[in-house]
Amino acid sequence: MVSPAPGPGPHGRREEPSASPAIQAEDLVKDYGFRRVLDGVSLSVPQGTFCTLFGPNGAGKTTLVKILTTISRPTSGTVRIAGLPVRGAETAHVRSKIGFLSHQPLLYDGLTGLENLVFFARLYGVSDARTRAAALLNEMPKPSDADIDRAMAGNVCRCATYVRIRAAIHQAATNLKA
Repeated sequence: MVSPAPGPGPHGRREEPSASPAIQAEDLVKDYGFRRVLDGVSLSVPQGTFCTLFGPNGAGKTTLVKILTTISRPTSGTVRIAGLPVRGAETAHVRSKIGFLSHQPLLYDGLTGLENLVFFARLYGVSDARTRAAALLNEMPKPSDADIDRAMAGNVCRCATYVRIRAAIHQAATNLKA
């Protein structure tokens, strides 16, 4: 069982989580052939909190995240996201409500920022993706020359920029779907 820490509220104060967990997983099992990679994992993450998964390579962190984000199905066990069951016809609806930011940039280096936005907007089913992506880019603050120099100097800044772009893509896609 993983115990998440309450996250800060809008004014920096901790808020009490609501009754319905953002993520509820019970007795998750995942087998790949004869190899069991998850064995009875249960997890509850209250709304308004955050959860960090730590563990050695091969512990099942990626497998768990894939199941929670509807990329993979468990061999057995149940998952609910915001109270919605992750199974059958509900899966696509639940997936449209999930945002996930990884420590990996998850963007294509060979594409420009606009091209990445258009690619992911189309993936989310956004109509008129190019126009909407261009409008989103125009809303983002423009970096100064000094910001660009710092970003070119290190991967951390570049990764942070990618994460902000991915967050903006998700937020835009969520707003378009609503």
